[in-house]
Amino acid sequence: MRARLIKCVVGAAAVAIACAAALLPAPVPPRTEGLAVPVGQEAPYGGEICVLIRGDGVAFPGSYALPYGTTYGELFALAGFAGESPYPADAPVRYGEDAVLGADGVWRIEIVV
Repeated sequence: MRARLIKCVVGAAAVAIACAAALLPAPVPPRTEGLAVPVGQEAPYGGEICVLIRGDGVAFPGSYALPYGTTYGELFALAGFAGESPYPADAPVRYGEDAVLGADGVWRIEIVV
């Protein structure tokens, strides 16, 4: 009987210690800043743009690494596009609005004409 009483006291003490440990503050403060970039915020980028272009009028379909600031006219001339451009020829390739993240972790622009 005495052994059973000791087991109950030890068990109750273990439960009390576990409850007290659960109430202790975390050793690391929680992360308060957001994990995503807010809509409309631009990330600085000054390198190359990877563009995948394909379609019926494209003579050389494929992926191109172009310097940032390349215009659609330069891109279509490089790919040998022989149709009417759906984009203004003197406008720079829009990276921020049209880019998609590929499975390999590289941001690309995919244009199908």
